[in-house]
Amino acid sequence: MMIGDRIKQLRIEAKMTQPELAAKLEVTRSAIAAYENNSRQPSFHSLVRLAEIFHVTTDYLLVGNVGDSLNINGLSLEQRAIVVNLVNNFKETNKIIHNSVRLRRNLSIKNKELKKQVKENIQKKRRGVANLYGYSSFYYYDAKNKSLL
Repeated sequence: MMIGDRIKQLRIEAKMTQPELAAKLEVTRSAIAAYENNSRQPSFHSLVRLAEIFHVTTDYLLVGNVGDSLNINGLSLEQRAIVVNLVNNFKETNKIIHNSVRLRRNLSIKNKELKKQVKENIQKKRRGVANLYGYSSFYYYDAKNKSLL
């Protein structure tokens, strides 16, 4: 998808006509049509203005990268630092949660593997005892699983 396609898609999603967008952008309707047909590229100023109008990043308009943005205009430097720290704390918390879920899943898999190995070792030892005493069929009843081992 090219820039003109994204502009058209955003305009339609905003339920805006070409003349309405042209008025907001302070260009002609034919300029909007040319952008949408990919026969003309918007100027840097128009690109930035389009991003503001549609609440997207210029990256999204240019290459389609979807990234969230947050308008922090009007905040003091101290308030901006607080917002940045808050976002970083959320990211770190999410990482910790994701890692703990992944570790729990891995431990569950390892636990199943260890249980299987223990069961196999017990069966080998029982077979060894049966062979030692010359029993061809030496079974133990597993009460928990109600089966012969």
